[in-house]
Amino acid sequence: MNLKESKFTDGSIVQRLREIESLPENVKNIEKVKSSILGSGFQYSVVWIVMAIVCFLAYVFLQKSIFLVIMLVLLVTPELFLGSTDSSTFSYVRDFAVPTLREVLPDTTVKYYSGIETPYLRAATPVTHMPVPFFHISFGDEVNTDFCNLRSTHEKIDMQGNRETKIDFEGQILMVKHPTGLNGYLRIIPTKQVMFGMELLNGHKEKQPYETKIETEDIRFNENHEVYCMDELSTRTLLNPHILNLLTRWVDIVPVGVYIDDETVVLSFHTKKFLFQIPESALEIEELSLADDYEELQEELSLMYEILGTMNT
Repeated sequence: MNLKESKFTDGSIVQRLREIESLPENVKNIEKVKSSILGSGFQYSVVWIVMAIVCFLAYVFLQKSIFLVIMLVLLVTPELFLGSTDSSTFSYVRDFAVPTLREVLPDTTVKYYSGIETPYLRAATPVTHMPVPFFHISFGDEVNTDFCNLRSTHEKIDMQGNRETKIDFEGQILMVKHPTGLNGYLRIIPTKQVMFGMELLNGHKEKQPYETKIETEDIRFNENHEVYCMDELSTRTLLNPHILNLLTRWVDIVPVGVYIDDETVVLSFHTKKFLFQIPESALEIEELSLADDYEELQEELSLMYEILGTMNT
């Protein structure tokens, strides 16, 4: 497979998305979605304030048992008062993202609350307790290209017993099914240089007893990556200078993790942001653009397809 053969990285796709977004009927629909998101945020704020006032008055003027019942009802069934908290999400996905992507890429399917299989997510990202994938795009092509956002976290308890949520990973995952000629699997971990020449694995799983650590002929690649594999010979055959150079070029952009087995390639991009995310601020709502997000996705897709196109299989 060659990068030039991938229709998903063609610049005409972004151009077509912009044309669709600028059509009068779509401008109207997009504005409707934006208004819905803004309205929902205002509605939730007002209702929560009212609920807080009700709880305060109940605490002051009613018996404690009645107050506890009211609190329980409000906490357990807030949707009775707020409506569905996912309405804006569904509006964005159903009325904007999904139909637009399907018009440009007819074989594409999009599911917001879905993602790439968990074992593959874990294989290419830092160790985590709670991986939460979302906005899953299946491109329906010959290599089964899959994309999703991923937010991974774990809880940490301090000396005082307070719980704190720590972010392990925020970014994008790409996966394809493609014969690689590899025996077993390999993991490429983006590292961080610290004092005295030591390297940090950025939360990724350390080398396992059954894995072999190898170094390549590319010095800069070695300075910024660790490679753990099951079979050294097939790994060295696969990781040719072209692939090493491609990954090294991304060192100054974002950390890229890699997992490859005999038929699967997974890339993780620790961008610390999400594509096609439901906007949360007024500025994000005004900048809502499927074309802009897809243009960023194309850069990540380009790396994946270039890697596939230079494999020694």
